[in-house]
Amino acid sequence: MEIAKGVKASDWHKLDLTGNIKTEWDKSIEIFNKRIEERYIEPIDILIKQEENILPNNRKFGFAILALDCMLLETLQSFYEGLTDTKNKSKTIFIKFLTERSKFKPYFSEKIGEITIAEKFYSEFRSGILHQTEIGKGGKIWS
Repeated sequence: MEIAKGVKASDWHKLDLTGNIKTEWDKSIEIFNKRIEERYIEPIDILIKQEENILPNNRKFGFAILALDCMLLETLQSFYEGLTDTKNKSKTIFIKFLTERSKFKPYFSEKIGEITIAEKFYSEFRSGILHQTEIGKGGKIWS
């Protein structure tokens, strides 16, 4: 099985990342970047570029872009934490990313009533998109 174009899962598992071997770490970073680029960044960029000359209210790929963004966010946080399985952890991982990363924290840490914006975004957008294939509670994605 390939985890990125031309990279077998066995290639990843063969890496020795227990020490300070620069070539092993360089290879792991190269594989990681390739995987992230191919699975998330390139498709998102293609979708955005496809609609760049369309008025924002006429664009239609926002839903797919946000779905990929949500998957990317969980993937990155899982890597940060060294997790190989996120079963029953996705909410914690997702919210942690949004409330602990400096670029997201100012926008997602504020509370709305009893919950943070990150928790609301997780339940209405992330879970809505990835589980029900719709946005919950009247939220909207337009571009």
